[in-house]
Amino acid sequence: MEQAYEAVQIRDPSNSRGLVPLCAKRLLDQLRKPQIDWRTVLNSFVQEEIADYSFMPPDRRMEDSIFFLPDFNEKEEFASDILFMIDTSASMSDAMVTAAYSEVKGAIDQFDGKLKGWLGFFDAAVVEPKPFMSEGEFRAIKPVGGGGTDFLVIFRFIREYMQDRLPACIIILTDGYAPFPEESVCMGIPVLWLLNNENAEPAWGSVARIRV
Repeated sequence: MEQAYEAVQIRDPSNSRGLVPLCAKRLLDQLRKPQIDWRTVLNSFVQEEIADYSFMPPDRRMEDSIFFLPDFNEKEEFASDILFMIDTSASMSDAMVTAAYSEVKGAIDQFDGKLKGWLGFFDAAVVEPKPFMSEGEFRAIKPVGGGGTDFLVIFRFIREYMQDRLPACIIILTDGYAPFPEESVCMGIPVLWLLNNENAEPAWGSVARIRV
């Protein structure tokens, strides 16, 4: 059994933690309907481009008029620079990771091509978040993990490696089985804890829950 485990285990030379693929392809094949209404949840985070009245294009109903009148355009919602971090520690089962993936996929679907961000993973260390702008790019990002859980590593990574382009918000999908850091670590960036555990109670940030 030890030899079989070593055969599938991937080593991260930077910290020597075990990185197990978690049957990534099977997880992606089993994505299900999301439980979160992401348009509502991200309402305070999205970047809205509102053009109530614009001359591009002009009002076509008045083409025969000598006046060049503006047309009314409905507002469009964009969600940009959203950082999704999925907990892939040993306490997260395949079903939990699948549920987390399903929520990210649901956010992409609900914003219909108007959501741009990063997807990363963490346990006791961070797997570098990868950018995505489409479902295809999202599906190409495979989960890795399997160690302990440390939320603080997320914020350390952002401070050290994402200063050039900070996230507009951070969404942490987790079972919550780790000490929560002090609020000051988030550098004023809004944080949403998306928990699959009814007992975990973060002392700060927004909270949403899903069932597995």
